Amino acid sequence: MIDPDSECMRPGRPRTCERGAAPRTHASRILLAALAVLALAAPAPARGAVALTRGPYLTKARRTSVTVVWRTDVAGTSVVRWGAGTALDRVATGPDGTTHKVRLTGLTPGARYSYRVETGGLTFGRRRAFRALDAAHDPSFRFAVVGDFGTGSAAEVAVEDRIVLAKPRLLMTVGDNAYSSGSDAELDARVFPQYADLIDHVAINVVLGNHDVGTAGGAPERDAFSLGPRAWYSFDASSAHFVVLDSNEGCITAGCPQYDWLVSDLSHTPQPYRFVFFHHTISSCGPHGTDTDLRAAWAPVFAAHGVQVVFMGHDHGYQRSVPIDGVVYVTAGGGGAGLYAWTKPCAEAAVVLDATSVPDASHFVLVTLAADGATVSAIDRAGTVRDSFRVVP
Repeated sequence: MIDPDSECMRPGRPRTCERGAAPRTHASRILLAALAVLALAAPAPARGAVALTRGPYLTKARRTSVTVVWRTDVAGTSVVRWGAGTALDRVATGPDGTTHKVRLTGLTPGARYSYRVETGGLTFGRRRAFRALDAAHDPSFRFAVVGDFGTGSAAEVAVEDRIVLAKPRLLMTVGDNAYSSGSDAELDARVFPQYADLIDHVAINVVLGNHDVGTAGGAPERDAFSLGPRAWYSFDASSAHFVVLDSNEGCITAGCPQYDWLVSDLSHTPQPYRFVFFHHTISSCGPHGTDTDLRAAWAPVFAAHGVQVVFMGHDHGYQRSVPIDGVVYVTAGGGGAGLYAWTKPCAEAAVVLDATSVPDASHFVLVTLAADGATVSAIDRAGTVRDSFRVVP
């Protein structure tokens, strides 16, 4: 347990402290040991053979483009055969190496596509299919939000199973994607295997949390999810504008690059729905509580520019705030890491699901857009809707 009087539990900065992942169960320890034995017993690949070690998966989704990523044990070519519908009549390539990234461009918003990846002349797996993000005139769109999840736990797997069943068009995270330091090894052990049957056809667009920047300032995740040197960005899908912010940044006020970009970005979007995503919560009754510095800097911007919902993580549980200056703040930190008990009184909380909730409150959030409003639902690992509310443009 973290000392409640330690720096990690005080409001404000720094934001690099948090409880570690929940301990593995006895059963999971046995499973991991068995997998290790099998790996050691497996015959070595033939000399010159290429083996798939990660993916393929989709990331950096935009209306007319998406990035296909996979990794192999030896360096080779990066080739994607793809096309509209079920066709594979186009070829896109990327740089040679062991990490393969190929950007598919010229997509028609909302259209269906198929793809298959190749390295060194070897085709990996079946043909996979996805849909490009929807155009502005399409009023119906569904996306999932998950946070504080990459622990390799049974809860993480159960939540992912429910996300698959919900059939979202996009997966957004609110950070702490890979515990405990966002390393390559942790991504390969605690994220990509658990989400393999989702993100090969549903793109994952990520937020970086405090655990994600624990290895070389987040270099493994910046590379894995094609973020580049900065971890804030925006894009449109259907009738919504999505804004991703980096709450790990030290410079967050007016005059700072991220803040000035945020104001400009929200000022210029014509989209009726506006959703914001970052890690450290600015309205929470959980152990970490409200980050007062972030709130003072960013909350007035959200209110002034018509943001309907802000999604955050960091505190391991679910909290929906009452509307604050017209904005609803949702903490969605129950994706698989151990849940926290909410201990602080907080008049801003409309709904709380935490470690004391029965049944287990591990969850994701599903957002469904429609012409007459958007429905935001917290769904637990058993598939039960534990909270639901609507917002309108």
